[in-house]
Amino acid sequence: MAYCPLAQAGQLRRELLTHPTLLEVASGLGITPTQLLLAWA
Repeated sequence: MAYCPLAQAGQLRRELLTHPTLLEVASGLGITPTQLLLAWA
């Protein structure tokens, strides 16, 4: 079984990448939301 740190493709993934808190933290660090999630995973 493959590991997917950004959740399964679909609704959950879209919600993760557009979550206001995630966007705020990523912006403050000068990185993309995807980079933040991968670093956190």
